[in-house]
Amino acid sequence: MVSQKIPYFRQINAPLKNASIIIFLTLSTIVSAKNYYVKSTGKDSNTGLSDAQAWQTIAKVNGASLIAGDSVLFNRGDTWREQIAPKAGSAVNYLYYGAYGTGAKPLFLGSKQENSTSDWVNVGTNIWQNSDAAFIVDVGNIVFNNESSCGVKLMTATPTFTAQGQFWYDFLKHRIRMYSIGNPASVYTNIECALKNNALYMYGKTYVLFQNLDFRYWGSHVWEYGGNYIKFYDIDLSYIGGSDQYGDYTVRYGNGFQVWENCHDITIESCKVDNVYDGGIGIAGWRMSYNLYNIYMRNNIVSNCEYNYSVELFETGGTATVHNIYFENNTCINAGGGWGHNQRPDGPNACHVLINWFIANRSDIYIRNNIFYNSTNYITKISKLSDVAGTNLDYNDYYQSSGIIGRIVDKNDNYYTLATWKTAISQEAHSIDSNPSFVSKTDFHLQTDSRAIDAGIDIGFPYNGPAPDIGAFEIQPIKGVDIPVNTSSVVENATPKIIEMTYNVSLANIIPSVNTLTVQVNGVYRNVYSVAISGNRVELTLATAVVFGDKVTVSYTKPNSNWLQTNSGDEAASITYQPVTNKCLETTKPGLVDTKERKIIIYPNPASNFINISIGDLTSIPQIIKIIDLSGKIVFTEYILQGIKNVQIIENLNTGIYIILLISNNLILYSQKLIINK
Repeated sequence: MVSQKIPYFRQINAPLKNASIIIFLTLSTIVSAKNYYVKSTGKDSNTGLSDAQAWQTIAKVNGASLIAGDSVLFNRGDTWREQIAPKAGSAVNYLYYGAYGTGAKPLFLGSKQENSTSDWVNVGTNIWQNSDAAFIVDVGNIVFNNESSCGVKLMTATPTFTAQGQFWYDFLKHRIRMYSIGNPASVYTNIECALKNNALYMYGKTYVLFQNLDFRYWGSHVWEYGGNYIKFYDIDLSYIGGSDQYGDYTVRYGNGFQVWENCHDITIESCKVDNVYDGGIGIAGWRMSYNLYNIYMRNNIVSNCEYNYSVELFETGGTATVHNIYFENNTCINAGGGWGHNQRPDGPNACHVLINWFIANRSDIYIRNNIFYNSTNYITKISKLSDVAGTNLDYNDYYQSSGIIGRIVDKNDNYYTLATWKTAISQEAHSIDSNPSFVSKTDFHLQTDSRAIDAGIDIGFPYNGPAPDIGAFEIQPIKGVDIPVNTSSVVENATPKIIEMTYNVSLANIIPSVNTLTVQVNGVYRNVYSVAISGNRVELTLATAVVFGDKVTVSYTKPNSNWLQTNSGDEAASITYQPVTNKCLETTKPGLVDTKERKIIIYPNPASNFINISIGDLTSIPQIIKIIDLSGKIVFTEYILQGIKNVQIIENLNTGIYIILLISNNLILYSQKLIINK
């Protein structure tokens, strides 16, 4: 089956965190839902219903009669230069836009390429003009040589060119002019001119899900205005914005994800946002009456934007309301480090968090568990002290190698330490000021000596350790060793079993500073136990750990980076184990009763494209769905919030037999055999 896994950000065996689910799918609509395939070598005259019959253009997709539950799958490694105008899904079925195949994510460019010397005409004094009249809209940015540099836009009606790469848009002649010593197409190998347009036209659309797509070089936003119940998972966007907003050389677009006014129930998760002119993720509005709520921005990597996260709600009164806004567990890097920082008409003004003239009616706004790493100007900037009312800022990690932590504009006050900033705004009580210790300049996982580990607040999702880590990635165990246990394999509707075990585990290369082990029982759950060390022997106790299949996996974290270096990652080979006790207990836990009467339904089974789960009356507790193959390997993990009754899983599973598990509070509530036929 060609379908897509919706990512899970913070599970032990994956770099992602939050569940991503398509909700309320019914069997009747599954029968009619279809997958449509799109690739650059396809034909619009094809049916679109297979890779061999793939469509070619987005224009064909936009004109198709898609219905709720349909999936539009773009071939990985292919590129389009068209705007997506999605149809709407429904509360029963989302409409899905994703990827298929292998390789890089499908790429959607909002730019016109000007790579031929015939594309440019010398109009004198090293000024070159494009030779056609194709730029009927403003050009916000010019990206040279596959993102090695960008042009500098002159925002004036009478430009004066002085340096290589400067450019100007002529609103009367609809052309661009560029200063270049030599034909630009001879100086640069690739010239991408970002047009004033949005990648997604979403006005009035509802129940649409986007995943595994890459958007670049759009002169406005990737998305703005209208649209409710919209979900973005694992989306990349970069080099966005820069176009003239009003056509008068005063204000430039824009944000990457622009959540505007009457939007609600928007999820932006697991995404990578880089090099955006204004806010990487922005919430904005200015009218007197609108209602903006239920906006979830979690586990994103946002880098090199002027404002990595911005709240710009300019009205101070009226009937507009903003509530239930969540910016949590994001990793924000180098505010002001992008292409637009030094060419802004309003001057450089970088910050990770911008809160600008909030409206009066606001509540339940959370900025928590985020890493804010270096900013050219400020980490946080608020227009006035009262702007933080209704906002909960806490459990964040502030790191500013030099410069200002916070600024309050109307007081003209700058704060250079987190301590003074906490006092000034009466917020951030549990936040820390620490270098988060990333693995590298491009890998933002945490090293094990990071103070951000276990320093967050529980926001309702699984985590590995006594508390969640701050930032987008949860620390993971290094390696594991399989330990056989005497249990039967999972069978359909089997009663869950609890294994109570004690093992003596020998770690030949262990050092005395190790005092905790992270225990992962076949991927189902983890606990952290203090252990006794005697020489190179460790006594490890697993208490009431869920076990299925014929093995458990014991994993442990490295105590510090030096230990990892000295052992060169070979520590798993040195583990020996010896079962001391192995006691099987039937599951009896208060509040959990026989699940056979709970009307849990998994359909279709056999499945080919979608797996749908009706959870019945188990919705009062949070749950985890896991799918394992017959070898015991976990191939899918999904976290389900309380109250969710129906879930659709889109997963690229091979043909075969699997076991699907419903788990809550460390217990397997339900298991069933799942057959996949492609």
